[in-house]
Amino acid sequence: MKYLLIICFLIFSQTKYSQTYNLTVTVTNFKQLEGNIIVSIYNKSDDFPKEGKQYQDNISKVNNYSEAITFNNLPAGDYAVAIFHDKNSDGECNMNIFGIPKEGYGFSNNCRPILSAPSFKCTKINLSSNKSITIELIY
Repeated sequence: MKYLLIICFLIFSQTKYSQTYNLTVTVTNFKQLEGNIIVSIYNKSDDFPKEGKQYQDNISKVNNYSEAITFNNLPAGDYAVAIFHDKNSDGECNMNIFGIPKEGYGFSNNCRPILSAPSFKCTKINLSSNKSITIELIY
């Protein structure tokens, strides 16, 4: 009986940790219908929002003034989302001489940066079920 309880516990605990969820990110406030929207998700605070450190990203053509991108099969946990409207489709978030983006950008929780990129803590969302969020672009 003791071993049966241990086996049941192991099976149920493994099922909980292997669950995955979907995150749908709706991006609004496009000024022009051109270029691409690049949506990056991060799962580590030390990596946010560093280029090349994304957990996953998605590049989609901008066709509407509101675009929805879904990331499937994400393990439960904390994530942060950073996006930018790559208007000229060069794959980079172009900046002015002061380091301020010249293209639209945004973060989860619609966290607005002050003098630097926002923190992971400010932009963190917990994924423990399927979730949809909306991010409004800042120009």
